[in-house]
Amino acid sequence: MYQYIERQAALALPRLKELRMDLHRHPETAWNEIRTTKLIADLLSKEGYDVVCGAAVAGHETGVIATLHCGSQTGPVVALRFDIDALPVKESDAFDHLPFREGFASSHPGLMHACGHDGHTAIGIGCAILLSRMKEKLNGTIKLIFQPAEEGARGALPIVKKGWLDDVDYFMAAHIFNMPPDFPTQYNIIPGVSHSFATTKTDIIFHGKSAHAAHPSQGIDVIPAMANLILRLNQIHGEGFIHTGTIQAGSGRNIIADYGKMELETRAPSTGQDHRLNALLRESAEKIQKQYGVSVDLQVTGSAPSLESSPSLVSQITALFETEVPGLHPWPHMTEFPASEDAAHMINRVKERGGQALFMLFPASLAADLHHCDFDFPMELLSLGVTAFVSCIFFLLSKKS
Repeated sequence: MYQYIERQAALALPRLKELRMDLHRHPETAWNEIRTTKLIADLLSKEGYDVVCGAAVAGHETGVIATLHCGSQTGPVVALRFDIDALPVKESDAFDHLPFREGFASSHPGLMHACGHDGHTAIGIGCAILLSRMKEKLNGTIKLIFQPAEEGARGALPIVKKGWLDDVDYFMAAHIFNMPPDFPTQYNIIPGVSHSFATTKTDIIFHGKSAHAAHPSQGIDVIPAMANLILRLNQIHGEGFIHTGTIQAGSGRNIIADYGKMELETRAPSTGQDHRLNALLRESAEKIQKQYGVSVDLQVTGSAPSLESSPSLVSQITALFETEVPGLHPWPHMTEFPASEDAAHMINRVKERGGQALFMLFPASLAADLHHCDFDFPMELLSLGVTAFVSCIFFLLSKKS
């Protein structure tokens, strides 16, 4: 059966390529994935899934939960998560950038699928189609979660709070990954990671007092306060780092700036270290507020704990790939994902309720790393991803007769 799954995934590759290229042409950022949501919902409805989209998913207009009941509904519930949003990145128009050369670069200036979520979505749809054709061989429930707003770590936690993970026995997600230079190229999948960066996304709002620039003593300028805070934050080392992504302040060269905003994030090797890093951030902001007389308001917009796959499930899936799926060659010795991933909220929820979870990586030699304007990935990862996920579901839900 596993060879059948692999063959079907390979046969689906032309359609998956077309789908990925269509998604790549039409990138949509967090909470704006209107077209993407409709495309997914329409396709999966035709495949016989019970489809929920809109506010019931995560409290916004976007995102899809698609459920397929197979055989006896008393069997396990398996959930797969696929992220669907893009980034505010201007895509490269260099001729050696494949999407530009082949005519499927972003049609929305300043927006781009620069993290592989177009590929993840195509993989998810490919899984949905193949699983719908296999449902008579399965026993249990499949729940496909097409998550909005992964960028900024905003989309997973609302889905958890809506209760969509509360009945899940097994949870799986994955990410396309740029293999490091020393990675053994004969391996093409990492079956489960036990570590990622924890992160907290924060907006800091500054309020001062406007005045004519010729009379600075009559105002309270937020710009020196912001500059000093950035210098302080850059001196925090050891437990992780704080990165300032955007700075906005002031309305004119001859006006004392009374408003400013910084968008920043913390990243740390563990959830506890990230919490301590954010305590230092708040402490630094309070000192700046007192020193400069400005008002400082910290607003957390997203977060992700460090993720940890369930060791037992990782061992089972590693053995499955090694012995049953000819095209998958698992490398179990790399356990770290050097980025952050808000699917960790879903993993934690499933584990808290007695289930098991894993987060896989699909390593490849990418054109450029994640979040880069030249980012692209080999299309063959689409069929590999379908093979991996569907094989896992067949292993967990196949009828025992």
